[in-house]
Amino acid sequence: RTQNYVIVYESSRDFAKWCGMFVERLHRTYYAFWKNQRLPLEESEFPLVVVVYKNRRSFETHCREEVGEGVIGILGYYSQHSNLVHVYDMTPTIQKVNSPSVWSAAVLRHTNGERQVATLVHEAAHQLACNSGLQQRLAPYPVWLSEGIAMFFETPDLGHQKGWNGIGSVHRQKLSDFLVAQRDGRCPTWNDVIQNNDAFTDTEFAIAAYSQSWLLTYYLYKKKRKEFARYVQQLAEIRPFDRTANEKFKSTFFRTFQMDAGSIAEELRQFSQGFVR
Repeated sequence: RTQNYVIVYESSRDFAKWCGMFVERLHRTYYAFWKNQRLPLEESEFPLVVVVYKNRRSFETHCREEVGEGVIGILGYYSQHSNLVHVYDMTPTIQKVNSPSVWSAAVLRHTNGERQVATLVHEAAHQLACNSGLQQRLAPYPVWLSEGIAMFFETPDLGHQKGWNGIGSVHRQKLSDFLVAQRDGRCPTWNDVIQNNDAFTDTEFAIAAYSQSWLLTYYLYKKKRKEFARYVQQLAEIRPFDRTANEKFKSTFFRTFQMDAGSIAEELRQFSQGFVR
């Protein structure tokens, strides 16, 4: 147990403690961030649960029943049905014998260290969204915003001793993914990313769609912060299984930000180029 979580684990106890340390840090940062946007969140009624498997094989074995064969292509996930985060130890060769608070640097030196941090924070951010009133579980929330917020929080910071230093940094991997996809003509239109979720399950466009989600979220936070907070607050009202929600959030986006699909494409092209000059 930690202050806000229960960590259920078959990994080493020290690795479970390390996961608990990370999600608690995210929890504090997450609530503080949205409070600063004048968007107060609710406290979860019950402790949040993170399940930590000892290795990749165990993760796939236990999660295949819920995720199906798609489990092969993921490093972790949050289930809105069970409300559980599922991750596994990607760094089993590291001797985790000291206090978890001091061996984050060793994890980050591992080949999978950056992915370990990003995956845990990303999935725990999804869980927080669905347990703090920011997003309703099982509501037809726009995928770009759900994933964009999670990636906004996950951004690794390899220069920090713990590998993660809150939020608001440029996600270099997602920026690179976007620039490559844009160069190769593999980006779905911004209209498609914003107004439907098909690109996120299309193997041809998924990597680009996720990178576009991060870029759009980052852009709105940096350039249209008040409107962004208002938009997120409006979408928090979408209820589970609301069949009319798709039309609501499509019209809400362009009305809130006073942009059309053409202007946002040009704005984001220029915004992304500003990182590589």
